[in-house]
Amino acid sequence: MMRRARGFGALWAVTGLLSLAAFLLISLVAQAQFGPTFTPNGPWFVQGCKNYLTGGTLVASVTCTMSTGARAGSTYVLIANASLTSASPISSATDDKGDSCTVAQGVSSSNNSFGIAYCSNITAGATVITVNWASNSAYGCIEADELRNVGVIDGHAAQVQFSPGTGSNAVTSGSFTPSVNGDMVWAGSLQVGSAAGTFSAGTGFTAGLAYVVVADKSFMSENLIQATAGSIAGTFTASSSPTIVETGGMAFKPKG
Repeated sequence: MMRRARGFGALWAVTGLLSLAAFLLISLVAQAQFGPTFTPNGPWFVQGCKNYLTGGTLVASVTCTMSTGARAGSTYVLIANASLTSASPISSATDDKGDSCTVAQGVSSSNNSFGIAYCSNITAGATVITVNWASNSAYGCIEADELRNVGVIDGHAAQVQFSPGTGSNAVTSGSFTPSVNGDMVWAGSLQVGSAAGTFSAGTGFTAGLAYVVVADKSFMSENLIQATAGSIAGTFTASSSPTIVETGGMAFKPKG
């Protein structure tokens, strides 16, 4: 009986080690597929898409298409810019499954304006996001990300900066204050003036989608999990000194 008990003990030990190895392997695969912000039960960044209007023809909207369909209950977050002077260029935003988005904030400056928006509880399989402009625009762009396991919005900020320079974290959304621990903080930034280069993510943030369109236009997203609630801003560092930078940030409570 003693030998049999020892045999069962050894079997349980081996089973435990195999289970741990399987969990670590699944975690590594998930991080490789979904990015370093992946946690099994927490908020995480999944994928992004982008598009840019090259100009010349006035159009009513811009779209971008994700590489795979969204999981049911995900949230789309986006930043969009147009050559308009309205307080926000976004009249409305939807996806190809009929989900409606909410404009969190809009900011205007000279002949450019931009807005940040989010689309909660996405229908499974949604891939195409459409931003409808407040009025027809010949120029503009959209950058959107899919976030999973996030709940209601918990603060936001957005602003335009003129020649913010290349200092560390000099590009910023402005501060806002989430109310609970564990929020997913997302930010996006657009360089739309001359001398635009590339971005790097701000201190503590993980880079999401980055894209250089042409010499004077580029954009990037980033995200982090804020362990302890408090004042925060989406920040980026620019490789050159762009003349106009538009940045917005939003926080989302963990889904529960």
